Amino acid sequence: MSQQCNLNTGCCACREQFTGEKCNECKLGRRDFPQCIACECNAAGSTADTCDVEQGVCACADRTGQCSCKANVQGLSCDACRAGTFGLTVSNPLGCSKCYCYGLTGKCTEALGLIRMW
Repeated sequence: MSQQCNLNTGCCACREQFTGEKCNECKLGRRDFPQCIACECNAAGSTADTCDVEQGVCACADRTGQCSCKANVQGLSCDACRAGTFGLTVSNPLGCSKCYCYGLTGKCTEALGLIRMW
């Protein structure tokens, strides 16, 4: 943000999208330094180890922007359930639950107006 670093720590004051002592890295949730484009990962579908839950942002691959999806989730932003699963939610460690249609079909959707309970 300025040409002068902090006299006590030697660190620079970075703009919003940058981080690091010399502001030479993208902040979590951004990619492709020095552009630092937003990743736009879906936190509910992304693996917990790549996300900061409090900030609601997740890391993604630099060049492709691919987010790290939970086992039952797919898509560049990890925002879609895989075939045979439904109900994307952050509290589900797999992202989406398997359909329980008793073998009648492999396609299912979450019923609207119901309360999720384990």
